Amino acid sequence: MQLIEMDRWSRGRVVLLGVAAHRASPASGQGTGMALVGAYVLAGELAAADGDPTAAFARYEAEMRGYAAAHHALAEKFARGMTVTSRWRIRLRMLMLRMLPYMPWKGAVAKKIAEEVQRVARAITLKDYSASAAHGAADRPAAASGPRPGHRAYAS
Repeated sequence: MQLIEMDRWSRGRVVLLGVAAHRASPASGQGTGMALVGAYVLAGELAAADGDPTAAFARYEAEMRGYAAAHHALAEKFARGMTVTSRWRIRLRMLMLRMLPYMPWKGAVAKKIAEEVQRVARAITLKDYSASAAHGAADRPAAASGPRPGHRAYAS
């Protein structure tokens, strides 16, 4: 299991998103959620940037860095228990996992883990980008209806 930390997530007109930007390792169990939150923040910042991707990327990263750091800390905590190396610790972990379904406190353990995951999942306050997106859309000409040339429209 690895944790990847990068100095920055963008250069010029290229930006990393999801696993490419803020991989928190499988130990956090939050990769998909982080990718969805990152996509929302990036799309909102791009809409609010008035055509300046460099500014949007910087604001996207500023919004997401703390959120990613919280997930990295959770992943490090969980990874310590998942990556034991000595024989006796591996045996002890396997014994505990086999015994867990029969333990009277199994619900309390699961609840504590779920609370930690939920706390970290809520470690960001998402902005409402609809006002800034509507403002930006008012400044642009309306898009023509129908598919663009070379693109198919699908009905659901």
